[in-house]
Amino acid sequence: MLTFTDCQCLVLQSFLGALDEELTNLYHLFGCLHEKLQHSFDVHCKTEERMTLQRLAIWFEEPRRRLCLLDKFCRAVDGARGGMIISQIYKFCRSGNEFEYAFTECILNEICRPIFDMVTKWII
Repeated sequence: MLTFTDCQCLVLQSFLGALDEELTNLYHLFGCLHEKLQHSFDVHCKTEERMTLQRLAIWFEEPRRRLCLLDKFCRAVDGARGGMIISQIYKFCRSGNEFEYAFTECILNEICRPIFDMVTKWII
């Protein structure tokens, strides 16, 4: 299992930072949904504003897909270091799924930042 204390390479640190940011965004969404659900229990809440099971399923669809991809990323990079982490995650761009491509590209931009910084310093 990957932890912040085990990481020594910058790419792994960036990967863990991207994971942490994604999980923080999911916790924020869960908090907002919990608030909407609590509001639904209010007797003065209008029927069209109430949280239904169908609405909840729609709200959870994208976060569920993101979590599944994050899980796949973690399994793919287990034991990898440096550029191998980037290579393993890049493989998910070739799935043909637009959502996977966009999400993977976003994560890769975060993970590759140390490499880009290093190349920039080397060139300049």
